[in-house]
Amino acid sequence: MSTFNLKIVTLDGIIFDSEVENVVARTSVGDVCILKNHTDYIAPIELGRVKIKDEEGHERTGACTGGFISVSDSNTRIVATTFEFSEDIDVDRAERAKEKAEEKLKKDKASKVAEIKLKKALLRLEVSQKK
Repeated sequence: MSTFNLKIVTLDGIIFDSEVENVVARTSVGDVCILKNHTDYIAPIELGRVKIKDEEGHERTGACTGGFISVSDSNTRIVATTFEFSEDIDVDRAERAKEKAEEKLKKDKASKVAEIKLKKALLRLEVSQKK
């Protein structure tokens, strides 16, 4: 299958830069699958999974906490607030974050911060199972 360059960038720098067959990301209007020769495109990415199929057909899954995806001149970029591949997720840390957010929500059901932290922790735990 044809490939294209995908680069994933966070505040920590470039965390992925390789040829891929496709990438699937959750945008504000639903999941989008980018293939080679995709039309120019830009969209915000929601909190969710990003799936990548590399040039050898192997799939990788990552947890993305938001950002945007852009396609221009056959180059695809994901600029993410945070991004962790499944194999890089510290499951114990994610479990502790989940428990802490749940405790905070028990005390203050209207806490948006705790709600977002819980969603992030649940996403990281879900993605960590995709190793």
